[in-house]
Amino acid sequence: MQSYLVSFILKERQQILEKWKVEIEKIREEQYLESITDSVYEHTNQTFMNYILSMGDISSEEAKMKISDFADEYIQSGWPLSYFTQGMQAFRRVIFEVYSTTSPSLEDF
Repeated sequence: MQSYLVSFILKERQQILEKWKVEIEKIREEQYLESITDSVYEHTNQTFMNYILSMGDISSEEAKMKISDFADEYIQSGWPLSYFTQGMQAFRRVIFEVYSTTSPSLEDF
């Protein structure tokens, strides 16, 4: 990941996480995952969010391998692949939205 993007994500981490939680809650409702207890749901999503945010500090090849391993574990524990991919897409949308509204300049990084 580009260093300025990693810096931006770390700088706006709280805002990104708050908006992402709203987005993945919508996905939960669409995927009929209400049967999953709130504590399991929250823990899994927090792990997912922290995992995604940690990807910026490693090489692209290592990130691909780690995200693949995480996805395998995630799916094998019963979560649908569509929830995982929609969660990643929501993360991308949130970053774009936050970036667009804060209009940082490269000098800020």
